[in-house]
Amino acid sequence: YGGDRESPWRGLQAPRADLDARLLRAAARAGALIRQPAEATAPLVERGAVRGVETRAGVIRARWTVDAGGGRHWLARRIGMPIVR
Repeated sequence: YGGDRESPWRGLQAPRADLDARLLRAAARAGALIRQPAEATAPLVERGAVRGVETRAGVIRARWTVDAGGGRHWLARRIGMPIVR
């Protein structure tokens, strides 16, 4: 995202709490069901695909599962996916 003499800088930074709040609002507006708090304890994997997560409150099934945990790479580590830096 870095610019040079011929192109502008295109990187963005935001405080984590602000980014989280904005993403949650956008997801809710798009029709997502928001469950908080619901810490994922394990990925729910069926036939080689992630189908949701297990939490202490039970299973949350999902068509799409997003790991937004940043550099911890929680989901990739749990399913053995290589982390490409």
